[in-house]
Amino acid sequence: MLDVFFTCAHTREKKPSHSDSHCMRRLFLLTIVYCTIHLALPVSADPPKIHLGADIIESFYLQNGYLDRGVLESGDEMYFSKDLAFNWIGIYPSLSISLADNVDVVVLGDFTVEHHFDDVFDDCIDLDFAAAYASFSNNWFRLVAGILPVNFGDGRILTDEAPAVEIRADSAHGYLDFTMARVWDQWPTVGVTLGYEPGFFEHISLFGLWFHEEDDHFIQSLPLIQQILLDAESESDLFWVGTTANLFIGPAFLSMIGAYQFGQVRTANRFRTNEFDISAYFLDLGIGINWSSTWSMEAFCVVASGDDTPVSGDLTVFTSVQSFNPRAAIFFDPEFFDYDSEYQLTIGAGTFGGVIAPGLSMTRVISKNLTIEAAAANFYAHKGLAGDSNWYGWEADLDVSYSLFSAYTLYARLARFWHGDYFASLLDESIDPATQLVVGISAAF
Repeated sequence: MLDVFFTCAHTREKKPSHSDSHCMRRLFLLTIVYCTIHLALPVSADPPKIHLGADIIESFYLQNGYLDRGVLESGDEMYFSKDLAFNWIGIYPSLSISLADNVDVVVLGDFTVEHHFDDVFDDCIDLDFAAAYASFSNNWFRLVAGILPVNFGDGRILTDEAPAVEIRADSAHGYLDFTMARVWDQWPTVGVTLGYEPGFFEHISLFGLWFHEEDDHFIQSLPLIQQILLDAESESDLFWVGTTANLFIGPAFLSMIGAYQFGQVRTANRFRTNEFDISAYFLDLGIGINWSSTWSMEAFCVVASGDDTPVSGDLTVFTSVQSFNPRAAIFFDPEFFDYDSEYQLTIGAGTFGGVIAPGLSMTRVISKNLTIEAAAANFYAHKGLAGDSNWYGWEADLDVSYSLFSAYTLYARLARFWHGDYFASLLDESIDPATQLVVGISAAF
């Protein structure tokens, strides 16, 4: 029964349609860099200014009690039984070149190694560009082209490093930003953001975003039984309009991300075609206060709409594109529900029933080197699909970081998720809590 409530099977393999993406990215990069250097050097009276840097991250992960979709085929009843232990290393060399007044080239490499301490997954080595772009700017205008970080809604709506062109116009306290990108190296994406900055650390923006895909991403995010019943291919046009805000209200600090989603999903098989309209919403609201220079607290609530009838009527489940949500280390981790973390639409912030997640976080600065953060949240289904309860469960996270010699940071995280009555009634059994342990070190040069 659990396959009805979660989305399609997880795979760590990238889709074949992306097999040439690295070559396309490198060609795009070389074209941008060559044209920028060729045009800028003849008009520059000064020699280029070059800066080299690097970030290195070493992390060990231990994850227990995550969802394993493989048991849906085997008939095993231990659904939350996936245990993983792996080591992850990321090396990010950077190069920035100032070729002339207001002309810059930036290249950020992305070399990662993932080693698993079991025979379930193969080790993975990946080499790519996290960013590689050229920019031109003056007092009020900026043009950037290349491989860029693209994100909307602070990463809650969309996040990717994609071939893109960004045009931005600035005024004294505001800006207008226009972005065209090929998300996942192939799907057209266009976004517009109008922003206003009333004060230091304060920011208000309105944004609109369009994303188109034709590679069955949406239908693959449906519950497994609906995929089988439809037996169809899909394409989708997804739109979001929303707002972000970071504002001081007296002694409190308000942070908000809100979005309304609409669009169409079209499915087709050899017998018939269908079109589903989308009407969904998302809200991440936080109110924080600094009790002193060393103590702060934030109350927050995350809401992503869900759907209890996935293949009839309008689709009301909120969909985001490879999104990132830092409010909970386990529940909002794509791997907890056995998602592929790359080239993946995120449905209902984790499940098709959506989520309502109120929580509280506290930060304590022990010294200039040591910081401790703790957070706890409850998770409820926005729309229940089955069972007698809509309570997914609750989670507690603890993060500790310690800086050394300004360039190094030691960090550790311990997170635990206790399953609620929703899963217990659905599976008719008790479930051991899920845990995540991360320890590592980062260095910036």
